[in-house]
Amino acid sequence: MAERDYYADLGVARDATPDEIGRAFRKGAAKVHPDRNPGDKAAEEKFKKIAEAYNVLHDPKTRASYDRGGQAEVQAETGFRGFDTTEDVFSHFGDVFGGLFGDRVRRESVRERGGDYDVELTLSFEEAARGGKKTFTIDAPTACEQCHGSGSSDGRPHPCTACEGKGYVSQRARQSGGFFSVTNPCSRCRASGVDPTSVCPRCGGRRIETRPRTLEVSIPQAVNDGTVLRLKQMGAPGTGGGTPGDLRLRLRIRSEGPYQREGLNLTREVTVDLVTAVLGGKVDVPHLEGTAEMTIPPGTQPGQQFRLGGLGLSENGGKRGDLTVRIQVKIPRELSDSERRLFEQLRSAGIRT
Repeated sequence: MAERDYYADLGVARDATPDEIGRAFRKGAAKVHPDRNPGDKAAEEKFKKIAEAYNVLHDPKTRASYDRGGQAEVQAETGFRGFDTTEDVFSHFGDVFGGLFGDRVRRESVRERGGDYDVELTLSFEEAARGGKKTFTIDAPTACEQCHGSGSSDGRPHPCTACEGKGYVSQRARQSGGFFSVTNPCSRCRASGVDPTSVCPRCGGRRIETRPRTLEVSIPQAVNDGTVLRLKQMGAPGTGGGTPGDLRLRLRIRSEGPYQREGLNLTREVTVDLVTAVLGGKVDVPHLEGTAEMTIPPGTQPGQQFRLGGLGLSENGGKRGDLTVRIQVKIPRELSDSERRLFEQLRSAGIRT
């Protein structure tokens, strides 16, 4: 993925103030808005780029992440990977920017994007190192099984007559300088948008229920603890035909195990018996992909380290790290009579093992 310059996308300096960023977004988005450029794919792409840049830079936390490490750090900390479609932009921003999007926002007001959902997935060290497919089950919001997400008892849309299915009502009020609009949740349907006489008894008109879902995700090789994977449209379902939200999957890696990690390099301990440490020999060293035979020299000391090149981690099939083997020597706690005599003979000969 080519690194994007969000400041250049908005046409602002890197030290731009929040107000300057907001004005640049409004000006740029209005110019390339899809309703003003129907069928213009280049304008749509520019519109998505401007929206993506604003979404990162208007928030001080995500802006700081971007300034430190670019898109990669923003993705790692928030899971945000941009907008796939212009509908994603409208669903994400809603009517925050008032009349900027004109009738498009008002048409989308009933069609609401589903909420994002955050879960954690714990991996063993080996699973995180190798990567690959991982199947897991979570309790997650999904469309009500009885009403199929309609909110109505018979599974068909029955919009509230008071708010026309919007879930809110707007009234005009006067203040000095002119009229303004006040929007409040609909009291008849309690903001559900569903006629209260036909509400689904299972979800109470909320259209959503929580139940187990089994998902499969691709884990990148050598993934770090805390990495966030964003599964597009795998979150809570939308309403009124809106797109589902996203599932943000934060990876947690269990620290227990034989390995210590530093970048792509690994360290582990291997225990050898006293005789092998004194006389030297071959030992089997387990690693992530099997076992390697390693020769240790005579007189190997406890804590002495040996490096096995290329047996560490590999990131996306690229360069591999190394495996460092730290030797521990097993000292026998109990000796047979013959073993004791041998050690006594060594001591008598002045040999200290």
